Amino acid sequence: MKKHSGFTLIELMVVMAIIGILAAIVLVSLGPARQAAKDARRQSDIRQIATAMELCYDDTTCAAGAEKYPSNAVADSPNAITNIDTDSTPCYMCPLPTDPTDSGNQRYAWSANSTVTTKYCVYTQLERSSVWIAASEKGTRFDLAAKPATTLSAAVSCW
Repeated sequence: MKKHSGFTLIELMVVMAIIGILAAIVLVSLGPARQAAKDARRQSDIRQIATAMELCYDDTTCAAGAEKYPSNAVADSPNAITNIDTDSTPCYMCPLPTDPTDSGNQRYAWSANSTVTTKYCVYTQLERSSVWIAASEKGTRFDLAAKPATTLSAAVSCW
């Protein structure tokens, strides 16, 4: 009598089911780590945008004059400013980064500042919490409980 060596179909299916369950567990556990990574990138991007905006403010050729920031006419506008210093000599940040998710409240939105170009505000909401982060002429904040002001004026700042 010949003896066949190998695995039966049932044994192979059981092994495949176990591998599938383990893979599902790993994928589910990576979700919070992905969110944390996106939030870390958001914070880094906001800091870099703030630095580039300050460099532009000090440059007389950047935003059509000294002591001005690039302007945006539309309140709460996602990705409204795409380049800081469009003449590209030097280009402080061209192009500006976009949010890793780029949907809903997870977008780099800009406040309208066309009437007061000595102020700016770029903001987004973190994915893992309801906290808003923002950069403005006052610096950066990573602990805002509410959405920043969407239209800036002489009396109204980002926060």
